[in-house]
This record gives sequence, C-alpha cells and structure tokens, in this order.
Amino acid sequence: MSAQDVLLVAATLPELKSCLSSAEDGYRPNAGPGIDTLVTGVGCTATAYHVGRILSTNRYRLAIHLGLAGSFDPALPPGTVAEVVSDGFGDLGADDHGRFLSVFDLHLADPDGFPFQAGLLCPAYAGKDASWPCVSATTVQTAHGEAEQIRRFAERQQVALESMEGAAFFYACMLSGVPCRQFRAVSNWVEPRRRENWKIPEALDALGRFVAENRELIFRT
Repeated sequence: MSAQDVLLVAATLPELKSCLSSAEDGYRPNAGPGIDTLVTGVGCTATAYHVGRILSTNRYRLAIHLGLAGSFDPALPPGTVAEVVSDGFGDLGADDHGRFLSVFDLHLADPDGFPFQAGLLCPAYAGKDASWPCVSATTVQTAHGEAEQIRRFAERQQVALESMEGAAFFYACMLSGVPCRQFRAVSNWVEPRRRENWKIPEALDALGRFVAENRELIFRT
C-alpha cells in the first residue's frame, strides 16, 4: 500500500483541471509531490466505486472533492464557492403516493449508524479553519428541473446546494477513515431547467481561483 499526501477528486476533468492550473500545478496524472488526482465520472455509483477503490490501496492524510453545484439559496448565486459540511442522499428511498420516504423512514438503514448522524454525512474535518461559506447539501441522481418538484424537494430537504456526487464521496472517505472536504462552485440555480442560464465556465474559473487563493487553508490538516 503506497502512501501519498492529498487526494484531489472530481467527477469530470474540467472540474479538476480548473483547480490544478490555477494552483500552478499543471495537469498531470500526479499533480505534484504527494498529491494524487482522481476523475471518477458523474454520479454516486462511479464516485463511490472509484474513491473506495483508490482508498483501499493508498493512504492519504486528506481527500478533497472539487466540483460544481446547483443552488437553492438566494445567498449563494452562480459563481459563489462554498464548502459542504453536511450532505445526504436526497432521493434514495421510495415514493408513497407523492410522499417521499427515505431509506431511514423505511427502516432500511439506521439514521445514526456510522457514518450517518441523523441521516446525514457530516465529516469531522469539514469546515476546519474556514473563512468561506460552509453549507449543507444534498446529493441526487436526477438533477431537478421542474417547478413543483423543486418546491417540494426544497421544503423537505432544507439545504443550500445540490450535486450528484458529494454524499458518495463523503460516504467512501468516512468508511475508509480518511479526513475529507468538499468544495463546490455554484453553476446554476435549482430552477425549471434553462440550460442557457447556467454559468459553467464562470463557475469553473471561480473554483480554480478559490483553490489558488486558499490553498494553504484547504490543504491543512
């Protein structure tokens, strides 16, 4: 089992490259002494598998997920970067005649069984020494794009951001005993789908600048 320092994880190559170039590492399979990079692919399944696999053969003092997100919170417009300190699987469960039942509601999982706390994933290291927004998030397999669904989901979840990988990353890291952090730049509002309103290049730029400007605090343990 090899030993490294930090694992940088992203779902897609653009998310990873934006941060590495801004941090003056340049992109290469190993981003620098003691730093590994991992592009998992989109979604919970790919993230959980690839993160769990690399953590089974390498030791890290810290794993960091870098990515984009949709925002429910008016205080977090596109271009904002925040650290996720609480995440969960927002659509893992069953629909009961229009009422959502989580796996915890269904008694298929213990909401306080490790690594969960009240059904959420809250890594102990998340938010350490933060001078930036620290927020709650939810992880879904289908990004929301219909007004009534969004209204009901937001009312039930009470979170700031939505992604497709965050909770899976936390889950794999926490079960592997690796300290972890998750940073996301907002690319769009969670609203009826209007792809032309998404600010992906701006969000990637904001994420890269954030990592460059806060590198010492982000990588500190």
